[in-house]
Amino acid sequence: MYGVSLDSPVDGKEDTLVFSDILGTEPEQYMDGDKSELRAVLDSVLQTIPHLEEKVIRLYFGLDFLTSMTLEEIAKELELHREVVRHMKEKALRRLMGNPMIKEKLEIFIKSQLLR
Repeated sequence: MYGVSLDSPVDGKEDTLVFSDILGTEPEQYMDGDKSELRAVLDSVLQTIPHLEEKVIRLYFGLDFLTSMTLEEIAKELELHREVVRHMKEKALRRLMGNPMIKEKLEIFIKSQLLR
């Protein structure tokens, strides 16, 4: 089983979208209007993976809260082992980054943000 870096290219090409482009590194990086648009895109994308994987991704990246949680914190909250949570996170990221339709949705959003 291989890990998935948020900075690795989605389709294996060097000049392409990476998952961290969507999530960013600063919670304040989007203006209010952009936050609601980004939220809608992320919500629709995350609905394509199993519910528990979606919850792990939301908690890990702090999508529903101001701060993200560690794998250990998520494991305690979900009453799972840390390694199970890590595996779910990696599997969910592979699913998201490997789906061409999801990739297209995310690329459209990122390109529209770059043109502003």
